[in-house]
Amino acid sequence: MIEAGESPKLSLVVATVGRTAELVRLLDSLTKQTRSDFEVIIVDQNEDGRLDAIISSFMPRLTILRLRSARGLSRARNQGLRWCRGEIIGMPDDDCWYPPALLQTVCDTFAIKSGCGYVVGQWLDEEGAPLSRTFRDSSRWMSSLDLWLKGFSICVFLKAEVVSRIGYFDERLGVGAQTSWGSGEETDYLIRIANADYKGWYEPSCIVYHPRVVRAFDERAIERALSYGRGTGFVLRKHSVGLVMLLRFVLRPFGGVLLGIATLRWSKARFYWSVLRGRVEGWMDAEHEAANNI
Repeated sequence: MIEAGESPKLSLVVATVGRTAELVRLLDSLTKQTRSDFEVIIVDQNEDGRLDAIISSFMPRLTILRLRSARGLSRARNQGLRWCRGEIIGMPDDDCWYPPALLQTVCDTFAIKSGCGYVVGQWLDEEGAPLSRTFRDSSRWMSSLDLWLKGFSICVFLKAEVVSRIGYFDERLGVGAQTSWGSGEETDYLIRIANADYKGWYEPSCIVYHPRVVRAFDERAIERALSYGRGTGFVLRKHSVGLVMLLRFVLRPFGGVLLGIATLRWSKARFYWSVLRGRVEGWMDAEHEAANNI
């Protein structure tokens, strides 16, 4: 617990809606951290009181501030960011969980790499397998490509001074944004940080656990792929990426479509077609938005 009057070293902003057991798992993992100088800012987007008993049960062991917000992941995180007091800010999903040494490892990394504005870790599934093939075991400075491939928000830890300068997430982007652009908010944010000349450090020993998102190429996954693809396409156009980067994000899902067809895995082909279609539609959406704002 943080004593009255003390400032926390870290602030953790947790946007949550609809989940209870998963939030309990996250909060329980926070009680087991090897350091305790952090605060948890829970941004509650539920319309009922389903979190009342959960939050009360953890209050003696954690420093918790509960806020309310309308639906939308970016909107909720922005609400939480306004109340952060820590020097370092993390944004765990409500269904992820931390290993006991994570926050200590994050702080140690910032101390060693004093010139970086943010640290990026990797996320693993329940069995300890990487949730993305883009993660590697070697530490390094983040490249422009890494911003797209490794910048998952639950693995990103930011210096508060960076947030003060960059501002907030684009609330048009992300899950629950009430637009067609269901992803890309964290990539957009990291690109804005890089454009402000802050460097990021990729540290694979900073591990966050999260359930595997796509377990099968079912209808739900295909629908999600379209929404997420649109978000990616929007951000690609918003930041006017070069031809090489654009081709990478078009050709990869196109290859997935061809592979699915070649192996007669029609659901896989449909999944990657949704990714490809979404990225093209998102690009066109952003072009339309830009034209209307001239």
